Amino acid sequence: MTELRVANTQVEDIWVSEPELRRRLGVSRSTVARWRQRGFPHVGHDRLRRYHLPTVLRWISENA
Repeated sequence: MTELRVANTQVEDIWVSEPELRRRLGVSRSTVARWRQRGFPHVGHDRLRRYHLPTVLRWISENA
């Protein structure tokens, strides 16, 4: 099984806010919004939106 790492951090069960997600991935707000329109996995809405980092990284590798 391959370990996913972001910025020298082991990814296990990490949930992040959108600003933290953008910082970790180095992408813009519009990129995340565009991904959400294409089915980017998240829970909540607006300011309460959270992203499960392992799921997000898998989605990116399969869809972006």
